[in-house]
Formats: sequence, structure tokens, C-alpha cells
Amino acid sequence: WYAQTGMEQMPVLSGPRTRLLGPVLAIEAVTLSDSGVYQCLASNLGGETSAEL
Repeated sequence: WYAQTGMEQMPVLSGPRTRLLGPVLAIEAVTLSDSGVYQCLASNLGGETSAEL
């Protein structure tokens, strides 16, 4: 998972309010500072794809 912060794309890391559960990004106690564009990137031997949320 990546988060768009201004002009940069930063990886989302597990922390006190964020959990990465396989393909799921869970954000607890969401605040306005969590708003923005998130990107899920998946890859395997068949190729790579991504989706923005």
C-alpha cells in the first residue's frame, strides 16, 4: 500500500492506527489527516497491477 502525500508517494507502514492484513489496509480512528489517495500494488509471476482508492 502507498499513500499520496502532496507530490510524493510514500509506503504505508503498520503502526498504532494502521494495520496491513494481507491485501487489506485497515486504518482505525480515521482523522482528516488520513484523507487522500491510497494505492494498492500487487505483483506475481504473471505481472503487476495497481488500484487507486
